[in-house]
Amino acid sequence: GPDRNLYMRPSKCSLFIGLLWSFLYLPNTVAQQNKSPAPKPPVTLKQLKQSISDLDRLEWMTLSFNKKLLADQSIQRIRKAVEGRTTLILHPLQRFINFDTKSLNAHPFFHLEMCVPAPKMDWETRFRWRDYFNSGGTLFLDACPVSKISGDEKNLYRSWKDWGRMIFPGTGWSPLNRKHALSFSFYLLEKRMLLGREGSPFSILEHDGRVILLHNQSRRWSWHTLKSKPVTAKLNPPNVEIHLRLFINLLMLLFTGDYKQDQLHLPTILLRRR
Repeated sequence: GPDRNLYMRPSKCSLFIGLLWSFLYLPNTVAQQNKSPAPKPPVTLKQLKQSISDLDRLEWMTLSFNKKLLADQSIQRIRKAVEGRTTLILHPLQRFINFDTKSLNAHPFFHLEMCVPAPKMDWETRFRWRDYFNSGGTLFLDACPVSKISGDEKNLYRSWKDWGRMIFPGTGWSPLNRKHALSFSFYLLEKRMLLGREGSPFSILEHDGRVILLHNQSRRWSWHTLKSKPVTAKLNPPNVEIHLRLFINLLMLLFTGDYKQDQLHLPTILLRRR
């Protein structure tokens, strides 16, 4: 009777409130759940560069025979010019390391100025360098500055070619011709850049289809000469710009193992290195 009606009222009231709540708030909740998250803005090249730590930067490592190693040398101007043209990040200092270092494999690329005759090739040296090259390393044998050279220049440079051949007997040096992929990476767009009166100043020694040794006997295209030029981040005079791009593309090919013929060094190169 009446008591029963009183008992049912709270239940009806609760049901009404529940329906009202669902009507007011459920559509809003469903809309929030169905609403897709806002797309993240694309990462800019500047942000990508900033995300690379100092320890992950490309280093220009020069091997030295001096007992007392030279202090690190600034290459800040070259660094700014490199970063203004590619996605490569170059350490602002050139670093020096002893030729007999036991930690060759810590660096993918070494530079060496041929200022003294090549050392004797013993078994330990041979297998140390074999291990380095088999692990993907590359050595750039560069022309020596006039102020540092010791002995007859031609014989000195020839001794280093003999040294390279002894690491992998049966291999041989070949001139860098315009059909080789590395000549494209050098950005040498004119024939005169490769073929002077004495032929190409660059020679390469390959093993298992990969360049492991690069030999440059021309001071005109040496690293030392480039450092001595007034390189800027803006467009340089033709000879300076070609020289700069030669080393930019050498860096890209030897450090990252990649090359884009359109000269557009995409951020994917950096992403792969991280």
